Amino acid sequence: MIGKEEIGLIVVSLIGIACIFWGVRGILKSKQTLSWLITEGEVVESTVIRSRKTNSVNITYWYSVSGVQYCSSRVYFGSEISFSTNKERQEQMVREYKEYSKVQVYYNPEKPQEAVLETGFHDELSNVIYFGIFFLFIGSVNYFV
Repeated sequence: MIGKEEIGLIVVSLIGIACIFWGVRGILKSKQTLSWLITEGEVVESTVIRSRKTNSVNITYWYSVSGVQYCSSRVYFGSEISFSTNKERQEQMVREYKEYSKVQVYYNPEKPQEAVLETGFHDELSNVIYFGIFFLFIGSVNYFV
């Protein structure tokens, strides 16, 4: 019979695997953005959302592809991690992407609803993978010891 401790270690390992998967997927997607098409968009909201425990950033923009209007809030793959932990980066992004400013939007030609404001790889995704490896290591080592 599996005890509570073993179940906990399995859960920790699964969290690690999920983080690694999400980080690798994000890195692959971020590299794909380098070949995405460009259209003009407009920032419709750019705010830091403050709460007692954490702050987050909401940068929302509209753009149009072949006469169809889309809305997105992804600045780059991994930006949701950066925005939730780094206050200086949050303020910088709000200054850089001011409300009602025109921006270049990079969109996936196969899925136009998928878009970013910044292309390429960003370090936050590596951190997710390191975090995942750590969790997988902790879960695995303790399980097999």
